[in-house]
Amino acid sequence: MPAPCLDSAKIWTETVFVPKAPFSRKLWSRWIETIGDPAVGAGLNLVGLPGRMRLPPDWRAVGRLEDEHLFYLLLEGSFRGEIDGKPAEISTGDLLWIGPGVDFRCVRPGDAPLVMLRARLRLTRGGRPVPAPGSWRIFAGAHAAVAWLEPLIGEAGAPAAWGRERIRGLLLVLFTELARLDLAEETPSGRLTPAQKAALIWHVASNPADRPTPAELAGVAGLSADYFARCFRRTFGQSPRRWLMEQRIRHAAQHLAESERRVGEVAREFGYADVFLFSRQFKAVTGRSPLRYRRASGGGLARAEE
Repeated sequence: MPAPCLDSAKIWTETVFVPKAPFSRKLWSRWIETIGDPAVGAGLNLVGLPGRMRLPPDWRAVGRLEDEHLFYLLLEGSFRGEIDGKPAEISTGDLLWIGPGVDFRCVRPGDAPLVMLRARLRLTRGGRPVPAPGSWRIFAGAHAAVAWLEPLIGEAGAPAAWGRERIRGLLLVLFTELARLDLAEETPSGRLTPAQKAALIWHVASNPADRPTPAELAGVAGLSADYFARCFRRTFGQSPRRWLMEQRIRHAAQHLAESERRVGEVAREFGYADVFLFSRQFKAVTGRSPLRYRRASGGGLARAEE
């Protein structure tokens, strides 16, 4: 039966509803206990191309999963839709969790790139599906979840020894991190939460040559630009620009210590067209020039071990 036609213009202009109120600590505790219960069966459905996907311009998702939990982790772009009868917007860094039995219609507006991780989780107890704590929820600034979703999908696609135990362990890490993010989206002290910090660190480590703006980093953390700027300085004690530079240099230092690649090659890999600028910033962060740092660290370790 063909999928119903979606009016993307209508969905895009409706007032967007985003479930903001977190699940209670008691509700999260019960859910995590459920995930850890050996009597609860846990598995991933690999039907429908799970994992990391770059979606075509005409992408849409329409349906209702009766006995599965659907997860979309948006790595690039945005989309809107209608979930359980309410319009919603999902942006870069957001994780959308739709529980069993919930109707959803999602559509991609325009031709902007759209990259996501998708997973379908089946939880059963006594042969019956386990419902979600809520019908659906959006977790802003959940970039770090890729570190557990991708291994989950990989484990389900290539089962190995202790595969069930590993899947359950990864699910526990995933949901405890989501619970922490959910219960501490805005800390009283005006600092970034551990989940937001992890998302920023993962984003920079995954894109070492990029030069994201503070506004883009705010999007990763799921915060407004102004509030992010205040929280960032209180959390890290420095500006986003300085922090980004130090993160790039520390990753570059690791490459210098573990390979015999030329300094210029490493500089270009981390987005520096000017090797002299790279050297100045490297010394400002590490206290040594790239060559002195390499000699002090034993340089060429990776090449020597091959």
